[in-house]
Amino acid sequence: MRRNYVAYGSNLNKMQMGKRCKNPILIGTSTIKDYQLLFKFDGEDSYLTIEKNKGSFVPVGIWSIDEEDEKVLDDYEDFPDLYYKKEMKLIVKDVKTGEESTMDCFVYIMDEERPVGRPSDFYFETCLEGYEDFVFDSNILFEALERSKE
Repeated sequence: MRRNYVAYGSNLNKMQMGKRCKNPILIGTSTIKDYQLLFKFDGEDSYLTIEKNKGSFVPVGIWSIDEEDEKVLDDYEDFPDLYYKKEMKLIVKDVKTGEESTMDCFVYIMDEERPVGRPSDFYFETCLEGYEDFVFDSNILFEALERSKE
């Protein structure tokens, strides 16, 4: 069974996603409204997450993944200890046809109680490459970096 996975951080990076998962299929793009990006500290480093913030939005990539790939992502995201999963209905723009349709998706979100923190340069660059892969506005990523220095 395949599920629609919402990527907003390093898994937007197509090369990384291709190395990490065996059978990912890029479905399209979407926007999560009333959420913002933040880098949060996991005890060793800082990684992207999304948090509710009225009036903000986060551009995302939608991948179709199988059960094996979901297990790989669960391990990578340290689910359920660091990130939890949230189900969402999103309007997804198909990468091939440009048509929009509502889809059931899931996203990993870090525990909101974790403090903000600055990510490694490597992690930030990996996310930035993903933004370039999807032609998303990289200012959103730089703004998250600024918010996470507080």
